[in-house]
Amino acid sequence: MGKVLFIINQGVYPYRVGGMEVFNYHLIKSLCKKYREIAYISSAPYDFNGARYINSCSLRPTKLFTPLWVFIYLLFHPEYRTVVISFSDAHWLVWQIYALAIRLLKLKAIVVIHYGKNVPSDHYDVYRTFLQSAHKVVAVSDDIKNNYDSAFDLECNVIYPLVPFRNAVETSAQYREFYDIPQDARVVSMVGSLKQMKNPQRVLEALSLFTKQELTVFKPFILYAGGGSMMPELMHFVRENGLSEYVKFLGIVPNDKIVEIMTMSDVYLIASDFEGTSVSLLEAMYNSKPIIASDVPGLRDMITDGTNGLLYEVDSSKALKMCLIKMFSDVDLACQLGNAAKVSYEEKYSYEKMLRSYESLLL
Repeated sequence: MGKVLFIINQGVYPYRVGGMEVFNYHLIKSLCKKYREIAYISSAPYDFNGARYINSCSLRPTKLFTPLWVFIYLLFHPEYRTVVISFSDAHWLVWQIYALAIRLLKLKAIVVIHYGKNVPSDHYDVYRTFLQSAHKVVAVSDDIKNNYDSAFDLECNVIYPLVPFRNAVETSAQYREFYDIPQDARVVSMVGSLKQMKNPQRVLEALSLFTKQELTVFKPFILYAGGGSMMPELMHFVRENGLSEYVKFLGIVPNDKIVEIMTMSDVYLIASDFEGTSVSLLEAMYNSKPIIASDVPGLRDMITDGTNGLLYEVDSSKALKMCLIKMFSDVDLACQLGNAAKVSYEEKYSYEKMLRSYESLLL
């Protein structure tokens, strides 16, 4: 493997905690254990086992000035010709600049697509030129591959965005005591940013449909691990509907602590409008958690209703409530679905295989 430059701009975990940022952090760190010719451009240095840190542009708006700065840096540093670029929801000018850099500097660009709910339609030629200029394009899910292959005449490689997961060191009871969670509650956890496309409000809407008797019998408790723009709105809903004793907001939780959330959870819920391959869902599967997921692209590729989890119509709070009651009232079913989720993880997802796939692309 020659010299490789990762362009991560605004940063990765722990400064940013989205799935893409967590994945990039672990990928670079793992590759650095084997290869010493790795550098990264970022707004802050990281503990990447000796990788070279290159400070990114500080001019604002950084999202637009950074690709220009990267272009200039690579122009004067011909030793870096293999670059890894994460493709996400950014301004089209960003991708036009990167397309020019790839072509003019003859870069071997590996583009990893993390964003795929809607394939870009405006400025189509810019995106097409950028993606077709890449040496290889990686999609983090089968659904994203299908969407982008069809729209831009590509042949994406599918490599799932896996990260190495940790095992818990304490029991559920111990973690619940530490986080002040009722020991007898049925904990439903959501992990991720509190933003609209993740639909964090849906479970609160479902919870508000529970009768007083159902709340007493099933003892539901919603646990949010993540921060974001919707938190004030969610907290207001909780207060207005008298749900404070059934909900807890932990805010942003470090990635290495997510295993604690999983351990004290009875059910893992993911309610997004769309997902690529969700890292938090993979961790729930790894931990044998009973899973409820919205029936949307990306999630239905990982969860089969009634086999390794339950699916519900994404906009239906009532359907979500019925799934929750089904999990709460049938312990054997919940256990069966959790065990099946772990089997699905072990059969389809391998961190070492993923690393070898990236190594072969970067050679």
